Amino acid sequence: MSTLNEVVELAARVPQLDDLLSLVLERTMRTVRAGIGSIMLLDHDRQVLRVVAARGLPDSVVGSAEVRVGEGIAGKVAQVGEPVLVEDIAADPRFGKPNELRYGSGAFMCLPVRVENRIIGVVNL
Repeated sequence: MSTLNEVVELAARVPQLDDLLSLVLERTMRTVRAGIGSIMLLDHDRQVLRVVAARGLPDSVVGSAEVRVGEGIAGKVAQVGEPVLVEDIAADPRFGKPNELRYGSGAFMCLPVRVENRIIGVVNL
C-alpha cells in the first residue's frame, strides 16, 4: 500500500508523463526486486504497444520497440487483460533464443495497466 501511496504522490508532483512513468517503473521494480522492467502503452489506432519507460534494457528500446496486440506475451496480455507469470524464462519458448541476454534469467511477469475498464498498456517485470 505504501508503494501505491508513493505513486499517487508522484502523480501529483511530476507534470511530465514520461518522467512520471519512469519513476513509477523504478518504484515498482524496487518493490518487487526486479532488475529489468518496462512500461508499454497502447496505441489504439495502430494496435501496437510501444515501450515508453525501461530500466535494465538498452536506451534505444524506449520509443522504438513495438509489439502488436495479440503477439508475444505483452501483446496477449493487452488483448486478454489477464496477467502472465513465467517462472523460468530460459525454459519458456515464448522468449527468443535461450542464450539471448536481453531478458536475463529467472522469473518474468507482465501485467495489464487499466484506466477504468480500458487497457492502456502493460508493465513487464
